[in-house]
Amino acid sequence: MSTTNDKIIEEIKKYINDSFYDYAVMIDGEWGSGKTYFVKNELMKEVEDHIKNKNDEDSVKKIIYLSLYGMKSIDDISKQMVCEAYLKSLNDAEHIAKTAIKVSKILLPTVIDVINNKLGTNIDKDKISEGICDFASLKNTLLIFDDLERCDCPINEVLGYINSFVEQDHLKVIIVANQNELGKNFYSKNLELKYLVAANPIIKINEKIENEKRLKELGLSIDNKSQECKDFNIDNIEHRANKLFGQDLIYKKIKEKLIGNTFYYEPDLKYIFDKIIDKSEMDINLKIYLKAQCNEFISFMKLNGHCNIRTFQFFLSKINGLYEAIRKNVSDDGKGSLEIFIKHIIKYTFRICVLYRIGKLEYDWTIYGECDYRHYKSESILAYKFVDDYVMKSYIREDVINSMYKYHLMNIIAMQDITKLSYSCKEMSEKSINDQIGNINDNIEKDIYKFDQYESIISLFLTLEEMGFSRDLLDDLTAIMKEKIKKKGRTEHEFVKFNRFRNKETILRYNQIMDELQDEVCKLNNESHYDILKNILSYDNWSERISSYAENYIQRIVEKGEFLSIIDIEYLSEKLSAAEPKDVSDVRRAINEIYSNGNLNKEYPLLIELKNKILEKGNKSYDIVKKYQINSLVKDIEEITELKETNENTENTL
Repeated sequence: MSTTNDKIIEEIKKYINDSFYDYAVMIDGEWGSGKTYFVKNELMKEVEDHIKNKNDEDSVKKIIYLSLYGMKSIDDISKQMVCEAYLKSLNDAEHIAKTAIKVSKILLPTVIDVINNKLGTNIDKDKISEGICDFASLKNTLLIFDDLERCDCPINEVLGYINSFVEQDHLKVIIVANQNELGKNFYSKNLELKYLVAANPIIKINEKIENEKRLKELGLSIDNKSQECKDFNIDNIEHRANKLFGQDLIYKKIKEKLIGNTFYYEPDLKYIFDKIIDKSEMDINLKIYLKAQCNEFISFMKLNGHCNIRTFQFFLSKINGLYEAIRKNVSDDGKGSLEIFIKHIIKYTFRICVLYRIGKLEYDWTIYGECDYRHYKSESILAYKFVDDYVMKSYIREDVINSMYKYHLMNIIAMQDITKLSYSCKEMSEKSINDQIGNINDNIEKDIYKFDQYESIISLFLTLEEMGFSRDLLDDLTAIMKEKIKKKGRTEHEFVKFNRFRNKETILRYNQIMDELQDEVCKLNNESHYDILKNILSYDNWSERISSYAENYIQRIVEKGEFLSIIDIEYLSEKLSAAEPKDVSDVRRAINEIYSNGNLNKEYPLLIELKNKILEKGNKSYDIVKKYQINSLVKDIEEITELKETNENTENTL
C-alpha cells in the first residue's frame, strides 16, 4: 500500500518523537520513483524544521544522509560517515570544540584510522578513553541510509551494521531502498561459480522442514521422496543457488528485528515534474510547453509501466538541447508555426526517451528516411530521425532541422487544406475545388503526405464522386499512391479503414481502393521475404532477428510456406554451436512460433535435419545453461515432428 508524501513526513516526525523502543524505519519504492528526491528536497527540510525547537537532551539535533551506492565494505561506509559527520559539524558549529563527547563505538576504529593517516600519528584505539573530538560524534543524530539495494556488501552485514547504531547507540535511522532488488548486487557476483556449485549433486539441500510446514498450513501431506531433485534444469539450479548463496531468509529475520515501520513510496509525478521543471535553467517558454504536456507524459509512462524520475530528467536534458538547436536554426514566422513544431518535437522526444530507456526503441531509419509516421500502441505520430540521433547518440544534426521544420509546416498546412475541403466542398465553387484537387495531386507527387494520410484523401475524393465529380480523379490519384508505395520499398504500414459512407456502391469502392493499397504493401513484403531470411544469419544479432521475424511476420511466413527452406541449415547449426544460451533460446522461440501449430509441415524434414546436425556436433563443451537450451531445442523439434506423425497415423486409422 502506497503512502503520500505528507503522510510519510507526518509518520517520520512521530518516529523521531517516539521513545518507547529502538527501531529503524524504511521507505520502500521502485527505482527511479523519486525516493531520493523526496528525501533530500522535502523530508529532510521538514525534519530540520521539526527539530529546531526541541531542547530536550535526547532529541534529534542533526541529520546525516549517506548513500550506500557502490560501497564495497563496512569500513567504506564508516569512513564515509566520518566524513559526513565532520562536514556536518563544520556547518552546525562555529568551531570544532574538543569537548570529549563520546564517539560511536562502531566508528571509533575508523576515526582513529583517519586521524593517524591525517596526522601521521600512531594512536592505539584500546587506549582511548572517553572520546576524541565531536566531529565524529553521532549523538542526537538522525541517520538516513539511501540506496541500500545498490550496496556491494552482503545485505545482511549492512543491516547488522545499521542495527548496531539503533540498538547500541539508540539513534534514529531511516533506510531508503527498493526491497525488490535487495541483495541482488551481491548475489550476482561470481554467479557462474555459484551456479556451478549449485549444480553439484553431491550437495544436498534439505527443504523437508520448510516444505512440510507450508503443506501443513494448506492441510496437505508430503511425499519425502519427491523432495530429491533428480534432474537439473535452469529453474532448480537457480533455486538451489539462491538457497546456498541467497540472503532472503536471513534478511527477513534481521528486517523483522530492525525495521519497525515500512512506508511504500509512490510518487506524485505531476508535482515532482513541475518542481524539476521550475528548478531547471531552461528557457521560460520551454518550461511552459513542458508543463502543458505533463499529464500526457505521465499517461505515456503509465501505459509503458515506467514511472521513472530519472527518465524524465534524461528527457529534459535531451529536449533542452533540441530546443536550443531549433531556436538557433529556425526563423519564427510570427504565426505560431514554430511553436507548433516545438510542441510536436517535445511530444515525440518524450516518447522516444521512454522507449529508449526501457529498451524498446528500434533504430531503423534506413527504411524511413528523415521522417515518417511511427505507431506506438494505438497512437500514430510523425517521427524525426534527427531526434532519434540525439536521444540515442547525443549528436544534433543541425543541418536538417530547418528542412524538417519546413516539411512539418507543409505537412500540417497540407492536411489543414484537406480537412477544410472535406468540410466545405459542398459550399465551394467547382473551380475552387478543382484548384484544390490540383494542389493535392502536386503534394502527393512531392511526398508531402504520408501513408497515414492517404485514407483521408481517398474519403475526400469519394465524397466528391458522390457530388458528381469524375471517377477518373480518384483512379488517377490511386495510381500515384501505388507508385509511391512501390518506391518506398518494404514497409510495415497498415492501411486502417474508417468507413464514413452510407451508399453501398461508395462503400464497396472505398474498400476496394484501400485493399489495393494494402496489397501493394503485401507484395513488397512478400518479395523481400526470401532476401530477409537468406541474409538473416549474417547479422551480429541474428538470433534476435530470427525470433522477431517469426513473432511479427508469422502470417506472412505461413502464407509464403517457407522458413527453414530458405535458411542454410548447416550454417544455422554452426551458429547454434558457437552461440550463447540466449541465442539458442531465441531460435527455440522462433521454431515453436512457426511450427508448433502444424504450420509449414512440409518443412518438418528440415527440422529433423537441423536436429541431427545439432546432435552430431555434441554438447560436451557447453556449459550447463547452454546444454540445457540445446537439449530443450532438440526436445522441442522432436515434440513437433512426433505430433505430426501422431496426427497422420490417426488420420490413416480413421
